[in-house]
Amino acid sequence: MRYIIVPFEEDNEASSFVPSCIFGTEIKATTGDIKATFNAKLRVVACGTDLLPSKLVESQDLVVHPRVPTFKYDIPVTTITGFMNLTIVPPSATNQLLGIAYSIVKADKDVPTCSSSPTSGEINLVVKVYDVVRAVTCCVGVVCADSSIASWGPVDVQAVKPTYTTVCSTIKPLTLIVELAAVTDSATVRYQISTSGTQTTLTCSSGTLYTNPVEVSAGAVKVVAVSCLDGLKMSDYAEVAIALDKCCSGRDAYTHGSCAHVLLMEDDFTKCPGDGGAGNVQTNTNWQSVTSQWGGNNVNGGVHADNVRCVTDSTLGKRVLELTANGDLFAGVAPVGKIMTSDGSLRDRTIDDRFTEWALDGITPLPCNSLEHCPTRRVGAAVKSVLRQNSGVMVMRMKPCSSFGTLTQVWWGNYEDVETSPEDEIPFLPLWKSALYQAKTSSDIPFTLTSPQTIDDTYTEIVMQWDASAARTNLYMDGQLVMKQIGTNSQSDSNSSLSIGVWFPNAAAGEPFFPTCHAYVDKIQVFDLQITGGRWCDFEDVIADTISCSEDADCEKWVELNCFMAIYEAVCTNDRTTDTDDGNSSSSSFSTVGFCQFRLQPMAQTSVSTTAMTTRELEMQWEEEEDPRRH
Repeated sequence: MRYIIVPFEEDNEASSFVPSCIFGTEIKATTGDIKATFNAKLRVVACGTDLLPSKLVESQDLVVHPRVPTFKYDIPVTTITGFMNLTIVPPSATNQLLGIAYSIVKADKDVPTCSSSPTSGEINLVVKVYDVVRAVTCCVGVVCADSSIASWGPVDVQAVKPTYTTVCSTIKPLTLIVELAAVTDSATVRYQISTSGTQTTLTCSSGTLYTNPVEVSAGAVKVVAVSCLDGLKMSDYAEVAIALDKCCSGRDAYTHGSCAHVLLMEDDFTKCPGDGGAGNVQTNTNWQSVTSQWGGNNVNGGVHADNVRCVTDSTLGKRVLELTANGDLFAGVAPVGKIMTSDGSLRDRTIDDRFTEWALDGITPLPCNSLEHCPTRRVGAAVKSVLRQNSGVMVMRMKPCSSFGTLTQVWWGNYEDVETSPEDEIPFLPLWKSALYQAKTSSDIPFTLTSPQTIDDTYTEIVMQWDASAARTNLYMDGQLVMKQIGTNSQSDSNSSLSIGVWFPNAAAGEPFFPTCHAYVDKIQVFDLQITGGRWCDFEDVIADTISCSEDADCEKWVELNCFMAIYEAVCTNDRTTDTDDGNSSSSSFSTVGFCQFRLQPMAQTSVSTTAMTTRELEMQWEEEEDPRRH
């Protein structure tokens, strides 16, 4: 047999398309396979030896369909981006007469056609795992029908389970803050807080949609979370175990059993650390009364243990610690003040020891003679804790001494060491007779700048938050931050005692023209620094305008999250003309965006500036007279 394949488009009546026993492709058999690669008709004639050719036989139209393309891919178990690699493979890698057309389906009508410039060879795509891709094989350079359409996708892939971080609340005890984050792009996170015995039923259509950090408190045992994205399977569960026993921030944290350890010491002075020298019986093991001297040998008589005792406060109906300071009008004979010698030892002051270094302008040194018991004057009192810490929070209810000439103070470390350092580089805090806006003078200005605030007869809550390793302290009065001190090169990793005292600084607090003054302490608690949650209220470190706000509540929220206690003022403003306290000054006085402004005290101080610091009347000036016994 001989045959010819006749294309549809050609002039198929020409002799070149008519087979004969001497023309056309020969098949030396009674049957045979013929391969058509384009649309055509088949014309066949049978031939035999010594026989005439058969009649010409023509087939029906033969419509050729190439084989469908195939897809090559690896299905990931989970996906972050939602994309994967997909390769469309043609039926033959070497047949240049075949090409591929494809479409990524947006709707059912998106069908690829060979009229859209088919591509030869493999096609590499990056598709979404939930895409549908359709592809068809096309003839290139010859005429044939399209192949059947091959479809791929979507594939079954999970979102990646969310990640999480946990941190103890800096505000509330036994509270954990859980932050969740989707790993798969554009995925949402849903969560469920489980208590003991709760069945986990979380799906992408149940639970709570995560938008902000989750606050978890007592009773919860775990948080379960999943990631969800249309077109993907729900992720596996992320399970966050809840452990609250180490979360001990907050003033009342110690009241919870698992946080009881943050209360390091508590004393209501039922037992007294001193008895005013009457037998020197020490029954309070929390404190040691101090006998020492600092601030200049010819300035004061130091502090003496005999000025430490406990007395009954009739209003409170309990005993309180009393620290006594004896001023220039004190007529008693004891206790006698101390002088620190060059070798560090102490000796009693005598009538020949004069306050020659006293620097108050217009006041002569106070001489001592046999008629006046001057060695007992300018003698204060102090106690120091047996507990030694590097950092912590001291909460104290007290009534400072209200007389000029004294300094009621709480400090960390040895005061003798404090005196050898620049004042702004050591972590201690003056209370200044509760005159918290009163300024201490330098040696060049021998008077104070402001009068003290009015002192009433109630107790004040004083809180000192300190960290010696960072050389910083914050002082709070009645729940409000009033003073901050940060050293520059005085960090210390050592543990030291806390001290409370009332003493006589060199002129800076005025002349001590009074007989006796007392400071009273009702109760003291010392806590681990953990209760502050690292909140130091460092608004000075915030770059200008970065704390944006639309109302005062936004700024108050910042204070709650970043300050251990309240501050005098936190307001939302656009005006920088009065923005002085937080250090965020700007060349522009008006901002188009609201920002938070913070202050620790009023812009105009309420106390009255004066240099009249309880000066003596002229006739009461001390004059140095010759001792009559020396004649």
